[in-house]
Formats: sequence, C-alpha cells, structure tokens
Amino acid sequence: MHPDTKVPNSPPSAHPNALFFPGLLRGRSASHPNPIFVPNLTTYLDSLIYHAIHYKTRKPGLWAVSLWQLKNLTRYLYLELDHQQLPLLIELEEYEFMEAYLGRFVRKPRFVYRRDEKGEFEATRVREWDPKSLPEWCWTNK
Repeated sequence: MHPDTKVPNSPPSAHPNALFFPGLLRGRSASHPNPIFVPNLTTYLDSLIYHAIHYKTRKPGLWAVSLWQLKNLTRYLYLELDHQQLPLLIELEEYEFMEAYLGRFVRKPRFVYRRDEKGEFEATRVREWDPKSLPEWCWTNK
C-alpha cells in the first residue's frame, strides 16, 4: 500500500518506505494537492505518432513501444473501421500519418469453432464487431 493510504496517527513503523521522493509531484492526495494528468485519446495518439515519426533512429525503444501501442489501440478500439476513424482523424494533429497507418492496418482474422452433427470440425470466420456475422449456431435460443 502507498504511505498516503495508511490510517492516520498510525506508528511510523506501519508505513512502508515511500515509493517517490517526498517533493515529487504525483496524483492528488491529502499531502499532495496536485491533480494527475490523464490525456484524452487524441492527445495520447498524437504523442505516440510523434514518437513513431521522429524517434526511429534516436530512441528506437520509445519508437517501438509507440508503434506497439498504436497497434493495440487500433486493434482493441477498432480504429480502422470508418465509424471509428472519421471522428478521430478530424481531431488529430498528425492525421496524415494515422490515415495512412489505418489504411495499411490488417486485422487478424477471427474464427468461431464447433463440431457439426457428423462430428467434423467447422470453423467460421466472423467480424467480432458485427454480431450479424456470427453463424446461427452461435446464438442461443431461450
């Protein structure tokens, strides 16, 4: 637990060593009134895109992590879909990079599996964001 979360007036031995220097700014608490900064999605994406554009040779570790984060955000937020990307691209400063990135993005295929009545293995490709792409046998009738 963090020292600021301990019960007030407890003995000093009950408090673990602080994780940060006492004067270091961090999230808001009783002893630190500074708020934590949480960027919105477009601000975060703009910073990742900046890293991807400018740090390939100077900071390859930061460059690689930024591209990995872009891939994951695109994958899990379905940013390559028109209804997701159009409002986002309007807000981004580096929209040209992101538009080209999303144009090249290829989603891994997703399959649902079962054994049919004959016991044979059957795989059906689905679009996980579209329930209409699921085969009938995936639906449960109640």
